[in-house]
Amino acid sequence: MIYVAVSCALIVSIILPVFPKHFLLILLVVCRSLCDIGVAQFDRVGVLAIASGGIAVAAIIGAILCLLSDASFTRVALVWSMLCFVGVWSVVAFQIYGIRSGLLEETVRLVSIVGIFVIAHSVARRRASDYGMAIWMIAPAAIYAISGLVLGFPNMTIDSGRLTASFSHPNAAAAFFGVGCVVSVLLILAGMSSWRIVFLIANACALLLTGSLGGIVAASVGVMVVIALIPNRSPGFRGVWCLAVPLCLAVSFPVFGLSDRLTEFGGQSSTLAPDSFEWRLQNWRLLIGIWREQPFFGYGWGSTSIFIQPLGGPPHSAFVQVLVEAGVVGVVLACCAVVYIVIRSIRSARRGSMFGTLTCGLVAFALVNGFESNLLGYTAAGYLLAALFGISVGAADARSSVVRINPSSSDGKGDDGHVGIFVRFQ
Repeated sequence: MIYVAVSCALIVSIILPVFPKHFLLILLVVCRSLCDIGVAQFDRVGVLAIASGGIAVAAIIGAILCLLSDASFTRVALVWSMLCFVGVWSVVAFQIYGIRSGLLEETVRLVSIVGIFVIAHSVARRRASDYGMAIWMIAPAAIYAISGLVLGFPNMTIDSGRLTASFSHPNAAAAFFGVGCVVSVLLILAGMSSWRIVFLIANACALLLTGSLGGIVAASVGVMVVIALIPNRSPGFRGVWCLAVPLCLAVSFPVFGLSDRLTEFGGQSSTLAPDSFEWRLQNWRLLIGIWREQPFFGYGWGSTSIFIQPLGGPPHSAFVQVLVEAGVVGVVLACCAVVYIVIRSIRSARRGSMFGTLTCGLVAFALVNGFESNLLGYTAAGYLLAALFGISVGAADARSSVVRINPSSSDGKGDDGHVGIFVRFQ
């Protein structure tokens, strides 16, 4: 495995310098979204496991090349902040458990997600943030999911009939397709077209077929946040579209057979089925009890995925996971980062920026979905979110640069550069 990783690193380091960055970004996200075929059924092809490692290496090397070619202050500051956040608590885990292969893999995985953010940020500053890239990142997985069900591909569902497609778990698939729903609604509101509607329908159907209640609710909240903050729309328009979201859910639940999932999720039994909310509550109580033994810095990244599983499963809550793995210090830093992103994005959205609107929708999705899922462990969804956040932040930085160059347009209106940023998106 080490020889394979080294070989991938050498090949990637030779190819990437001449590889278009926007194509690299799309390729990394797409390939990672197709690398977990068969994982949920314990029938994964070995080549895909090796490919996922190669993708992580490519993301890290690509990010380094982006920093070397354009080391802007904003990008370097963001990268160092994120890497310190990853590095400090990786060291904590190594100190407690020793240097284990699982912990090293988790560190590389998290660093590769940061790498995707860096590449996306670089692409956004150079290409005026073409959100059409988001379609190409998400569409292949959605096409595989829908066509695989229709054509009867193997390893498409688990025993209960919930869709996994190319992901490791139905909830992982739901996280990915939920983001796709948020993006597709934003694209439709920016400019209606038939292919954007088809894109929304494909993602929505795939999401509902996963049977993930957390993913469905999170996507609905993210969509409503996007609708509420979309610029240049009347309050009546926003109200009607927001009302349409729960109405669509009410119709979809019986059609897709999700009523049974509600019963299963709310069920209480002595066996504590992992799909029930009671199981989650019990797991959280036990994890919080363990956290109290290491309250300030926790047990480090990857500890709840490998070592700390009181009921034999992961935390099923990103909030509890961060608390146990990063402690109070990590939680405070994470909360400060989220609050800063939300405030900045809302201000940007109120100034008419689609980028701020999308960021708010994605943050809302991540917070709601992360409440009861292992969102931090879903690598494909992590790559997609990192790419979209990177595009949004990079586009905002590019717009700020335009405003500084053209002070007469500092109000953000009537500026040629401002129009240029949105021309591909609209």
